[in-house]
Amino acid sequence: MKRDEEQKGPTLPVLAAEFFTLFLVLPSVYAADLLRIPKLPVITGVALYCLLTLRHNGGIHLGREMNFSGFRRVATAILVRSTLVGTGAFALTYFFFPDWLFGFPRQRPFLWLGVMALYPLLSALPQEFIYRTFILRRYGPLFGDRTMLASVLTFGFLHIIYLNILAVALSTIAGWIFVRNYAKNRSLAAVATEHALYGCIVFTIGLGRFFYSGPSS
Repeated sequence: MKRDEEQKGPTLPVLAAEFFTLFLVLPSVYAADLLRIPKLPVITGVALYCLLTLRHNGGIHLGREMNFSGFRRVATAILVRSTLVGTGAFALTYFFFPDWLFGFPRQRPFLWLGVMALYPLLSALPQEFIYRTFILRRYGPLFGDRTMLASVLTFGFLHIIYLNILAVALSTIAGWIFVRNYAKNRSLAAVATEHALYGCIVFTIGLGRFFYSGPSS
């Protein structure tokens, strides 16, 4: 009986293969333009796989994972950091890409409103579940005390799909902020909200072109 319990969890080779496939191969395939499936369904599918995997291997309670009380404790800090991000994004756009400044809401206001409404739920939340909840809960046996680093680096690497170094660099920095927030507060609601705020700021101010690979018109 004891031996069966010990064999319940995935082996290290299985974890390594899963990690390699989800977090290295899949973004690389997109970056090489070998997969033409829209990104949002893939993010949703991967998030669903992660949820079912965690439920199968020990269970997860989504209400506790969201941890809204933990979110309330850090809401002010999130607003402060988001203000700093907005200031930095504005300065970067103003000095280096002035023609892009607030271009999205000015030129395509209805599409911009749609992005502001849907991005938090359809993109930020599933990404944070995958890159924070899943990686930190799933790959501890594989990475040990470097699991947070794996979360940061893979989140940055994900953004190679946009084929520019700025997206990778900024996402790596943001991933470090998000994983520290999650590790400290264990609130998916907090990190998803912070991620959503950063994304909406970037798309509104004008740097969204670095995080978009669809048609330009």
